[in-house]
Amino acid sequence: MPQRTDYILRMIEQLGAALIALRKRITGKQANREEVDKELRSVAGMAGFDLDIVRAATPEMLVMMASSGGALDNGKCWIMAEALFVDALDRHARDEPADFDRALRLYSLIDWPEAAERISEIAKLAI
Repeated sequence: MPQRTDYILRMIEQLGAALIALRKRITGKQANREEVDKELRSVAGMAGFDLDIVRAATPEMLVMMASSGGALDNGKCWIMAEALFVDALDRHARDEPADFDRALRLYSLIDWPEAAERISEIAKLAI
């Protein structure tokens, strides 16, 4: 079981790093919409969820999708929240309507300092 936990943590770190790199390209205006969408879909697929379904899910459905066996899966919840955040950030950077609410809902479920940082970051975007 420890090997499985290590693998999952490494996978979360890798997917998180990919999303951070994508986020930096977005804020540096170095990514087009098609690249962002392709990379978000790739991360979502590796994390085991469909980006379009997550984008359209109700807050209640997001919680169910981020849970396993009735308990919240913090890693999956984090990756889903990050993907939604990066997607909304890209739209915001392009002056398009951006929905940060889904990401906020997921971040609010995670008791990690990074989640609180993202919530503060979103609040500073004055959305």
